[in-house]
Amino acid sequence: RDHGTPLELSGADATGIDFDLTLPPGGQIIGQLIDADTGLPVMGGWMTLIRAEHNEFFRGVGATGDGMYHFSGLAPGEYKVLAEWVPDGYTPELFGGDHCPWPCDPNGLGQVITIDSDADVESGKDIYLDFEGTRIVGRITRSDTGEPVNGQFGWAGVDVFNPHGHWLGGA
Repeated sequence: RDHGTPLELSGADATGIDFDLTLPPGGQIIGQLIDADTGLPVMGGWMTLIRAEHNEFFRGVGATGDGMYHFSGLAPGEYKVLAEWVPDGYTPELFGGDHCPWPCDPNGLGQVITIDSDADVESGKDIYLDFEGTRIVGRITRSDTGEPVNGQFGWAGVDVFNPHGHWLGGA
């Protein structure tokens, strides 16, 4: 309440309201959830960071809408990453390619990610998730450029109906 800069809105857009964020000191692990069949990002999921030496669950973070996850502020050590609460139809998976359904015992499974120093950034730690079942797969694209629609253009969705016009679901 006593910090920051007050903004006065006068009916016009307030531009240049930028923020510089500083990551906490420590190492980082960065990756993405990817559908193993399509190569497309998997939207959302809960990521669990595990201290490998004792297989103890350490910290959790949600994956973003484009499947990205990021752990920061890590002390040097050995870690494993588990895509634990994944969207329906996908199997929980450890980085390194091992399925690990709940309750997951990561002992002897997954690939260890080593953080050597406070400045170590381990990126590209992508987890490829297997889908079980049948699905409809596609993209929403812009008619003018053919580029995929993303969050900067607002919300877009697709609804699925059966032959009788009854709504089955959407995404």
